[in-house]
Amino acid sequence: MSCEGGCGCTLTDGMRETVEGIAAQEHTVERCRMIRTLREAGQAAVGPGGTAVVRDGTGPVGFAVHVTRVTRTDGIGVLALDSEARTDVQCVIAAEVAWSHSPDHLDVLGAWVKENIDHALNNPQCLPGSLMSFPLIARDPYLS
Repeated sequence: MSCEGGCGCTLTDGMRETVEGIAAQEHTVERCRMIRTLREAGQAAVGPGGTAVVRDGTGPVGFAVHVTRVTRTDGIGVLALDSEARTDVQCVIAAEVAWSHSPDHLDVLGAWVKENIDHALNNPQCLPGSLMSFPLIARDPYLS
């Protein structure tokens, strides 16, 4: 079942988040708010047509906000082809940093995540060649 808090997590009947089909972390109100703040910050940064998900970093890496922006360009001229470029960015947040903002300063954390993702999307030449692999815990519940 989907969380009713709008965070985007899929939950078991026992209110545990499912990660790759396996029951994992207990889903508390505080955790729900944290995940929703992170996902919405990523979505605000990537904008319409992009996607944002929250991944579970486990251990000292608490969360990773992963955004994908697809940019399409129309070809010009007879032989030109339409093209599509995909940009993936992750903002990794240490568990200690994330939880130090909860519950009273989630807006500050969300603004920081958005600012970092904006910077990375606007400076793709600075992006690392590969992204860290973390299990997906939340996606936009309003997208089909």
